[in-house]
Amino acid sequence: MKTCQRCNTNNLVDAAFCANCGFSLKRQIIRPINKTPKAKKFNWIPYAVGASVLFVCLAVFVTFVSSIIKSARNQPNAPATSGTPTIYKGNAAYVANTIPTAYTQAASSISFDVESVTLNYKTRNMEIRGKLRNTEATKPQKVWVWAYFFAPNTEHTGSWSGLPIELSNPFVSGDEANVTATGHFHWWDNSFTPKSGYYARVSTSTQSGEAAQVDSAQRNKNAAGAYKVRIDQ
Repeated sequence: MKTCQRCNTNNLVDAAFCANCGFSLKRQIIRPINKTPKAKKFNWIPYAVGASVLFVCLAVFVTFVSSIIKSARNQPNAPATSGTPTIYKGNAAYVANTIPTAYTQAASSISFDVESVTLNYKTRNMEIRGKLRNTEATKPQKVWVWAYFFAPNTEHTGSWSGLPIELSNPFVSGDEANVTATGHFHWWDNSFTPKSGYYARVSTSTQSGEAAQVDSAQRNKNAAGAYKVRIDQ
């Protein structure tokens, strides 16, 4: 059946004109059906992922900055053990005085006449030069040399030290030996530490590396009696 769009009369399927009003059934207007688009559903997943990534990056950054600040501060070393202090004699280029007993840890059978202390920023090593003397009949097979550094004329109030430097068989040729103790210093690239103005105090031990060290709470940071450090950059 065909329904006339003018008078709504039902006509035969093959009718060309409406039987009631004569309206042409061939002029039927086909109106498109309007479909309302569905609203898109909000997707929160990308925003949640982005926030999580941002939080992780921020946490990593805070941890990194905290580690830099912490490394710039003075860290306590192993407690010092008992021993007899070594007498240190410097030449005219360095401050020459006896280092106080409370701040020096050494073996009673040796002495160390320090000639120079250097921080070499090119090689990232500290160099402690001097003459070791053995005063006992038995020659120690190992000697540990250690130093701590401080900068009394700067705003930095802490001190810095590396690992004890082990010297094997220094007295193989006699009771005196000219030595250069070389070891890495870890604060060479730390922006929170000074690059000049250092003084150092040196100690030795024939017992162990720990016995050569001085606890941070007992370190004397007075320039008097300490060695002025040479800087190579």
